[in-house]
Amino acid sequence: MTSNQVQGIGSRSIDDVIDATRRLYATADKKRLAWDLWFHTCHHVGALALALRTSASRDDQVQELADTTLWLFTVLSRASEPLIKQEESEPDLQSIVRILGSGSDQLWLRYPGQCPVCLDSKGNKPSTTTVNACRCELPNLGQLPPKQLRSLVPRLRKLGAARATQRPLSLDAWQELLTQIYMTHLNSVSHLELASIVSEQTGFVSDSMLRLYSYTFDKAPPTGEEVKWRATWFGLELARLTGLILLAASKIGESLASAVGRRYSLNTEADLTCWACKQSSCACRLCIAPHDVSVRELLGRMAS
Repeated sequence: MTSNQVQGIGSRSIDDVIDATRRLYATADKKRLAWDLWFHTCHHVGALALALRTSASRDDQVQELADTTLWLFTVLSRASEPLIKQEESEPDLQSIVRILGSGSDQLWLRYPGQCPVCLDSKGNKPSTTTVNACRCELPNLGQLPPKQLRSLVPRLRKLGAARATQRPLSLDAWQELLTQIYMTHLNSVSHLELASIVSEQTGFVSDSMLRLYSYTFDKAPPTGEEVKWRATWFGLELARLTGLILLAASKIGESLASAVGRRYSLNTEADLTCWACKQSSCACRLCIAPHDVSVRELLGRMAS
């Protein structure tokens, strides 16, 4: 694509949009820990839930959709970096905050044209040629307890492989797929209920992130299988939060891509730009402790 050809965000692959967020905030993110990124994401998910719950203006809902998406995609970008950097003699703890594959890999594993809860239902034989609409009695929107989700992963992988040619190739296509799967529930669920579901999912992601480096064992360290499952679980919980953000956009009748585009507009090089400084490489002046300010100095100010 040449410099004067701007490709719409919605037609890009979701991994391309995730990479674009990495480039936009690369300078600031070098000074942020993985937890910094996640805390910001939680803040914006909370703001989005509030906008949905209180029936805020359409502009406010769209803005929170965009900000939540950019922070969540920043987390996904960081989490999909190489597991071990060769220049690190001893990687720090945040290096463990990783997913196994790309953002789209996680989405396809959790939603291979099928609600995972329905797939776990007895006697359910999902079609491998058409999208399978959710038949859950309650609007679970794909929520499963960790043990149940773990046992289901082989079947999800098998179905995803069988439907590989139908895997969405763009951000818009992902929104369309998830909306097709959950259309019945999306039409019936209230904004208040959706706000609650989106909010609770941040707790599930937080739990899976904590479990990446928290194990209980008596005589032996965690097995390779267990460690790999924890990373898979983390990716699947991030995937569900991503899916819920896409569904929230559909609920208010919005394209998530257009929401992001209005808030983080593309320049002539088709790069996302910061809503505040308007630069494709954010130049906002940020003070990020403890990297830019002494921790001792901050503690002194708290005590003074």
